[in-house]
Amino acid sequence: MVKKKTTKVSKLEKEIENLKLSKITNVLKDFTSQIDKLVSVSIALQSKNAELGMQMSDVLEEMNEMTRLLKEAGTSDVERKFDNIISELKKLNKSIDKLIKIELAKKIVIPKTGESYE
Repeated sequence: MVKKKTTKVSKLEKEIENLKLSKITNVLKDFTSQIDKLVSVSIALQSKNAELGMQMSDVLEEMNEMTRLLKEAGTSDVERKFDNIISELKKLNKSIDKLIKIELAKKIVIPKTGESYE
């Protein structure tokens, strides 16, 4: 009878150990599954970060181009206005030269008549 009980106890111990091993195996399988999911998510996240980095680079390039175009447009507008001002100043200078010539001509005595334009 003692032998029978010892055998039963041994069987029970083996069953308990098998249950423990089974639980440990299941826990390890779950853990491995969770790690696999974590690795997959991490890879997907790295891929998204790389994609975002490339998109940010594209946006920065476009912003630099837009800034350059705006500067160029501003410079062209200023240059155009400056050119217009220079053109107007040249016209004004020509008008002043004509007025000076007219004033000088008025002061010159015409030799035939002996009269002056003053």
